[in-house]
Amino acid sequence: VNIFNYTDKYTYSNNSVSAGTVLGTAIYVLAATGNATVGIFGGGYSSNRTAYTDKYTYSNDTVAAGTVLGLARYQLAATGNSTVGIFGGGSTGSYSNYTDQYTYSNDAVAAGTVLGLARTSLSATGNATVGIFGGGMISSNDNVNYTDKYTYSNNVVTAGTVLGVARRYISAC
Repeated sequence: VNIFNYTDKYTYSNNSVSAGTVLGTAIYVLAATGNATVGIFGGGYSSNRTAYTDKYTYSNDTVAAGTVLGLARYQLAATGNSTVGIFGGGSTGSYSNYTDQYTYSNDAVAAGTVLGLARTSLSATGNATVGIFGGGMISSNDNVNYTDKYTYSNNVVTAGTVLGVARRYISAC
């Protein structure tokens, strides 16, 4: 098993974990978002930075190629609601503030609104209305506590409230 494309399926109803369907391409430091029907895994690094996405359909445990993102990058973050997922930030070789908006219903990808600060190794979380991109690094050892608030309905990005500690590789849910 290639650990870079392996998935685990967690079943909430009985707190069990089983082997999921492997992703189409072995990639790491990617991001994921989804809704009640599908999960979208995007970006990452294989032999180079990638814009590739995999679409995981929960009901039948199938994986199919999704629509490629507009910019190949890794160490990005993703958040979303029931309609769209937003992939943002990451490294293209330099730090990025680019975002992609992935519409689940038709697998369409469009450029989103750029984040206020280009960074890599950031995290994201959100609810039905907004996504928050937070933390990350802006140079090899320069962590930030900056956040961006992304409003899905009108693709507006505003500065969010700063985090209490500047850090990278944080987890969010």
